[in-house]
Amino acid sequence: MAPETQSPTIQRFGVFEVDLRAGEVRKRGKRLKLQEQPFQVLRILLLRSGEVVTREELRNQLWQSDTFVDFDNGLNTSINKLREALGDSADNPRFIETLPRRGYRFIAPVKPMDWTGDSKSVIFFSSRDGKDGLYKQHQDEDTAQLIAPLPGDFHGARVTPDNKWVVYSSDPKDAGPSELSQLMRVPITGGKPELIFRTPHLGLPLCASAPSTLCAVAETVICDTFE
Repeated sequence: MAPETQSPTIQRFGVFEVDLRAGEVRKRGKRLKLQEQPFQVLRILLLRSGEVVTREELRNQLWQSDTFVDFDNGLNTSINKLREALGDSADNPRFIETLPRRGYRFIAPVKPMDWTGDSKSVIFFSSRDGKDGLYKQHQDEDTAQLIAPLPGDFHGARVTPDNKWVVYSSDPKDAGPSELSQLMRVPITGGKPELIFRTPHLGLPLCASAPSTLCAVAETVICDTFE
């Protein structure tokens, strides 16, 4: 299965990290207590981030037709518990938006992730054990491998077409308005991050599929090879 047709098992937004396979939500690396039903609602909203998910769709996916429960109260309770866990508000939402009489929409940006060239491992940012870093996790493994610890604010991990490097953009920790964003790369097998260049208003990097060797950022070709 190609990477673009797969759903990453780890999704990250703000200071939160969601492991879809393990059913866990972490805040700055610390696991939060969240019941199964609210988590499943969150999973559906994340996988359709930016889209309206109707109440009927949630009912069909999470509440069996032969189950005699008060669906409206059950869904409302799940949404309230989600908002409580995320520190969100119905009146001024940062994560979950309510569309009256229609449904809900996850409105926060979900950090992009990527897959290795063999489509068997996902590359993602995480704050595990109190340490921010870039991780790689095989689809058949329960634990992730640290590729490199990363200070600051980082975005858009992308694997280069030769499957040798991970490219990402980074803003220095506590960066001021005059600070330049950085385009970085790190060996996919682990190692020390390397600076490619600095520039203001750096967008998220994109890499083509093999056999192309191109990667681009902010609509500008930045490299044709990493060798």
